[in-house]
Amino acid sequence: MTDIGDQVRSAASRAAAWGPGAALDTAALLAPGGAVDWDEGAGESWARALDGDEVAALVSVRLPLLFAPPGRLAGAALPAEVVAVAVDDLDEAVLSCPEAALAAAFGPGVAGRLDPDAFSANDLWYVTV
Repeated sequence: MTDIGDQVRSAASRAAAWGPGAALDTAALLAPGGAVDWDEGAGESWARALDGDEVAALVSVRLPLLFAPPGRLAGAALPAEVVAVAVDDLDEAVLSCPEAALAAAFGPGVAGRLDPDAFSANDLWYVTV
């Protein structure tokens, strides 16, 4: 299990310097030649970098936090404020985070909808999108 509490707190502290434009640019860096999926009109808070049918990365539009496999992150020229969390599989429940950090970054409703002791990047995306 990888505790991402420090990364989540760090990204939350940098949120004022982040926004949709930076998130979309960052997502595009992680899937060159692919596509970026984000529905602004629906109020989505995450962009997905797509490489064909594969989700290559999840990038928050509200705070500079992203999840991607290590191979996608290797050599990527990410903006300095980005907090990147490497996960081998976006669907594997290998992450943990203190409830207080999750609530501070994503709102108090997250704690009741996500097991803070074992979740995947996609689980976090799903409950906060």
